[in-house]
Amino acid sequence: HDLTKWKFIAFGALLVLVLSFFWCNGGKNSSFYSENFIAEIEIDGVIETDKYRSKVLKELAENKNLKGVFLKINSPGGTITGSEILYKEIKKLSKKVPVYALIYDLGASGGYMTALGATKIYSYETSITGSIGVLMQTLQLEELSKKIGARVKVYRSVPFKAQPDSFERTSPEVDFYMQTSIEESHKFFANLVAKERKLTADEVFNVANGKIYMGSEALRLKLIDGISDEQAVKSALVKKVGKLEFEEISLKEEEEEGFVSQIID
Repeated sequence: HDLTKWKFIAFGALLVLVLSFFWCNGGKNSSFYSENFIAEIEIDGVIETDKYRSKVLKELAENKNLKGVFLKINSPGGTITGSEILYKEIKKLSKKVPVYALIYDLGASGGYMTALGATKIYSYETSITGSIGVLMQTLQLEELSKKIGARVKVYRSVPFKAQPDSFERTSPEVDFYMQTSIEESHKFFANLVAKERKLTADEVFNVANGKIYMGSEALRLKLIDGISDEQAVKSALVKKVGKLEFEEISLKEEEEEGFVSQIID
């Protein structure tokens, strides 16, 4: 009888652990919050397209208990498409709830484009913002390949396929084509700044020149809404939406631990 009793106790303990495992696994991100909350999310490092990040932000936008977002930005930018996607995802959130962005060390180029989706943009005095422009670089190895006696023979069905090519001198036509593409991307970025920051054509022309700006200058040029710090921005957000808990939402996918490891944790 004692053996049977201990078997039941062991089985019950295992069942509790298994249920706890699945409950904790399901509650890693935003869709599980059952009370009103303010999301605290961080955009850090180089911005690229990211399916997991998009999935989390989509779930967050659909969460009925979300009442505000504190967006921490520390990014030098990244790909223009990745930045555009992230801007649109943040904009979708700001159409639903107030999104207050704070730029830390860097909120430049695509990092600044991301901030444009927020309701309000703040930075520190020494934060670097701006760099409103588009850059493409290609390594020219033509002279080096001549010196070492190496050549790459390329066959193209059309002249602009896979151009520019690092192993050959670009033609004026290719240079013009590439420059036109870059200018189209820059036009998109500049128009976005004009729309979101409500700037005139002259004001946009004055700031969309690739320059970086410290916080005080960015404020004077209307690129941000104020100089602040984390505590002050959080307090302003609480004043706007009510005294709620800040919940950190990770946008980075972590490697799944094994079942045993998670149980031990």
